[in-house]
Amino acid sequence: MGKIYTSQIHKSENASIWYGGIVVHTIREIRRSIESLKKSKKADQYVMGGIHALRKLLEDEESCSNLAKAEVKEWIAILEEWYKKASRYIPKDIQEDFKKQLDEDLEIILDKSSDLPEYSWRKESLERQIILRVENQEVKDLYYQKTEIKHPVELGNSLNEYLKKCLSNLLDDKSTNESIDPPVQKVHHNSLNISITRNETDYALLIDEFEFYNTNENREQDIHINAYDLEDAIKSNLVSTFKFDCESSLFFVSSKKLDSLQQIIEVLLSLKTTDIIK
Repeated sequence: MGKIYTSQIHKSENASIWYGGIVVHTIREIRRSIESLKKSKKADQYVMGGIHALRKLLEDEESCSNLAKAEVKEWIAILEEWYKKASRYIPKDIQEDFKKQLDEDLEIILDKSSDLPEYSWRKESLERQIILRVENQEVKDLYYQKTEIKHPVELGNSLNEYLKKCLSNLLDDKSTNESIDPPVQKVHHNSLNISITRNETDYALLIDEFEFYNTNENREQDIHINAYDLEDAIKSNLVSTFKFDCESSLFFVSSKKLDSLQQIIEVLLSLKTTDIIK
């Protein structure tokens, strides 16, 4: 049984094992996500949460023996190239603080990492996990027991080795591969549908589909125009007293004069994706 030998609650034997496991898991998640930045210009990235979490986990520690300085330097290079492409999608008033925090997080992570030879981390850095969910701990224990009896192995985890073998057989099964249906390609309707309604006092212009402004390049980066983007773009092109009441999926602007909405339509038709996303 592990002993308590320090007042730091995460430093005793069993607690430190779990703490270290969380650090390793966070590193693994960063590895999984950071490769996607090489082709991405999307600003809101999952990996930023992992980087900040890792900084918090390591900042009060002496060092991290699970993370190589050489690998962190590779992350930094990838992030620098990504930022050159993505910074224009970050609001200008927060760009400086965003980059400052990112640099601070990476500086602390680099400082806490260790001088490790490449052979000790490169192979592991390329590995990826497949997570299998089961109903409860009892079912999980049963799976382990059965594989240890029916599919014992000399080295490694019997259940893990069994599942790897099943997956390998799946790839080798030609009949299975041939039966897989090709992915369904989503059809994008590049039309701009504008609706105009009226009540007793006002006229309203509505748009609930924005694919007209999206490009294939932006779709690949999961960047999509929404109603708020259109509202900002129109406000920057018109000085007027239109009443906007947009939601992300519904563009809504109203005016007491129908002729006034003509100005909105003219701007909508003149806008390009590059005018909307700056």
